[in-house]
Amino acid sequence: MGVSSGKRTIGWRTAVAVVPVAVLILGGVWLVRFVSPSASNAEASENAGQASLETVDAVVAATRNYLNTGSWEQALTIVRRATERYPREAVLHALHAEALLGVGDPEGALEKFVHASELGPDRAGWRDFAGTIAASLEKWEESATHFGMAQRLDPSNAKYPLLRAQAQRALGDVDAARVSLTVATRLDPSIAEGWATLADIALNENRPAIALQHIEKARRIDPENAVYRIIEARALRREGRAEEAANTLYAIPEQKRLTSAVILAELAMCLGMLGEREAVAAMYVRAAEASPTDAEIAFEAAQWLERVGRVDEAAAYGRRAAYMGHENARKWCEQRGVPM
Repeated sequence: MGVSSGKRTIGWRTAVAVVPVAVLILGGVWLVRFVSPSASNAEASENAGQASLETVDAVVAATRNYLNTGSWEQALTIVRRATERYPREAVLHALHAEALLGVGDPEGALEKFVHASELGPDRAGWRDFAGTIAASLEKWEESATHFGMAQRLDPSNAKYPLLRAQAQRALGDVDAARVSLTVATRLDPSIAEGWATLADIALNENRPAIALQHIEKARRIDPENAVYRIIEARALRREGRAEEAANTLYAIPEQKRLTSAVILAELAMCLGMLGEREAVAAMYVRAAEASPTDAEIAFEAAQWLERVGRVDEAAAYGRRAAYMGHENARKWCEQRGVPM
């Protein structure tokens, strides 16, 4: 089950064409949070190198002004010329990376951030950007490497082991991810994503009691987070505590509950364990009406209605799903002779 925090959950590929982003992954789903594009400016005065400080500062100030106003092309024009003139100035390559990110070239931006770090002195902020972009491009190993470097450069910042853990988990290295998450939560016990990811890992390892210990901490920090409630409900159900699990999910606002396929499926399993099949069918009917263009939910409603003997209603929802292009619903209707 993927974990998200209510912000946009993205697929494994992130669009990074507008502004720099930092990415969180919990349970296989990446979550994006926008960050201020200021990683390069903080240390501009430390990177004068070959050029005079005044010249580099002037370029940095002009480029930063364009970046801050979203004038990506103008920023790119200035900083491209500057990096050609002063190729050893790391801060200019970092600004070049931000401009490339702004115009929709994450591959080029990643290359430039890496180059800036190699020129040095290395910066945790640059590694953060590089790790984020690499993650958005599904370059998990490179992402883990950059976040590891950021962690070494700024060992007191819990964000870096947290993000490193997400990349490590994407690589399938669960043990390494667990170590990184343990570091993150020790550095900052209030980091809910860390506890939630540890809980999700424990659930995947069929250790619901451990999962409940971790998710309790996450929910104490962020009690209204729907995804954390889903993890808790799954752990409770695995322990045979279906009624508690169902009540945990019922606490999620109805609009969100009825429009989330993940929540509906989990609640259906809980209610099924309690023998409340009529309640499941009724829930899916309400959900289908709340999301009239969702073919999958309509098909679920059809199947549950059929299970409780409401055949005519089942046919209506099956037909609706088939009309919306649901292939399994079409086959279901054909097998039952439902007129289309």
